[in-house]
Amino acid sequence: PIVQIAREVEGLAADFVGSDDRYATELAVEHLARLGHKRIAYVGGNDGTSNGRARHAGFLESMKQHQLDATPDCIVAGDGKRLTGLDSVPKLLAMAPPPTAVICFNDSVAFGVMHGLQKIGLTPGRDMSVVGCDDVSDAALWVPPLTTIHNQHIEMGRLAAEMMMRRISDPGQSPRRITLEPRLVVRETTAPPAARH
Repeated sequence: PIVQIAREVEGLAADFVGSDDRYATELAVEHLARLGHKRIAYVGGNDGTSNGRARHAGFLESMKQHQLDATPDCIVAGDGKRLTGLDSVPKLLAMAPPPTAVICFNDSVAFGVMHGLQKIGLTPGRDMSVVGCDDVSDAALWVPPLTTIHNQHIEMGRLAAEMMMRRISDPGQSPRRITLEPRLVVRETTAPPAARH
């Protein structure tokens, strides 16, 4: 018996429980657009995973809906690790003009971006807004605390365990699919764009 959690193999007839990853990045773009950001970058993730594809697609679609340019230079590809975020900072600042906000594939990438900004004397949330995704426990403890998208990971795990128990007791049942709705958690790394001098 197979239960896919968070990521899925497309076309595989198996149970799945995960977060609506496309909607997650749509929430992030909407939040930043409401704050007045017009130049928003996206860092990390790749199209090799289902949530990478979904989060990227949600970013592009929401940028279009808000009539914001998502030019190729605003996308900094990479994996979901902190080093990807750290290495992206010089690339972000070299853009013309540089973004005033960045949405990260996950919180680990966001931590790397924040570290990279702080290393050069910039403050996340003041000099550049940063949004993560997943809402890991460290997100609230980081300095400053990270604005992120909560993906209901605890509920995801509970439902996946229930799915697996049902699948073991009744292997012939039709595959089930549960998609949880993420929510925005606003902390201190997002604010209106800083004035450029």
